[in-house]
Amino acid sequence: MEIGTYLGEINRDTVLAVKVVIYGSARRHGVADAEIRTVVAHPIVRYGVVPRAEPEAKLIRLVGDTNGGPLIEVVADQIEPDELHVFHAMLLTVAVAREVFDATGGAVDLTDQVTRKQRTRLEET
Repeated sequence: MEIGTYLGEINRDTVLAVKVVIYGSARRHGVADAEIRTVVAHPIVRYGVVPRAEPEAKLIRLVGDTNGGPLIEVVADQIEPDELHVFHAMLLTVAVAREVFDATGGAVDLTDQVTRKQRTRLEET
């Protein structure tokens, strides 16, 4: 994905209160709904990404953790200012860690926190 607009530093104590709709595809890499909701509510970083297929989509990538666990990357379509539809979630990859570094102008470097092995698929709930 092409990088869009960096949405700025986030105070980890701030809760992003939005409606979150999680698609089955977001569970493909073994990330649970509760983990996705935690990353959306308390991201380390978030920025816009340029969509490949739907030019009018407002895609946002968020990266965060759940209580000190491995970093998780989430991609969502911002349907409304207060509503996100999450269609992708997985443990942080090298490619996205580099993308975060580029998107933030080097302000956020997560390359040493990449998880080498991904999880297996979760069953849809």
